[in-house]
Amino acid sequence: MSRENSGELEQLATPWDTIQEKICNHYAPKPSKIAAHHAFYHRNQAEGESINNYTTALRQAARHCKFRDLDGALMDQIVCGVRDIHLQWRLLAKPDLTLQKAIEEAVASEAAERSAQEICKASSPRLAREPVPVHHEEASSNEASSSEDDDVHQTKREHRKFQQKSKGQQECAGCGGNHSHAKC
Repeated sequence: MSRENSGELEQLATPWDTIQEKICNHYAPKPSKIAAHHAFYHRNQAEGESINNYTTALRQAARHCKFRDLDGALMDQIVCGVRDIHLQWRLLAKPDLTLQKAIEEAVASEAAERSAQEICKASSPRLAREPVPVHHEEASSNEASSSEDDDVHQTKREHRKFQQKSKGQQECAGCGGNHSHAKC
């Protein structure tokens, strides 16, 4: 075997790990760290997605991020990406929040919400009431022929009263003017 041939053999005898790494990098390049961060930080809890499934999805999204503090990043994104705004407020109010505490609080909140929905469904037939007229009383049978214009004008008057009250004006109980009864 000549020296020329031994050099070729050495090149061919590259360790398997090196060959495998080069093939993997060629056919399945590692995703950009910036793109991975973008995907992670834009991942919010989907409608109907449980907190456990959301946490699992965040862990998957964080695979290529190479965070120095993975638990901190996961906690931050859970707090920022959770759908329940009231849960988010509670989590933000906790000064010593950890990932474990955030997940426990979120799971407890989900369980409480499910329980409340079940209670509401079970008790809803008892709580059903007759609809209450909002703008006017029911017309008697002899008044049924009155036009719908009266109802429209009634609604407009009530709307004006509401607007006046919201602007700080009061309707006088004595004369109906735009001042308090004390100034009448």
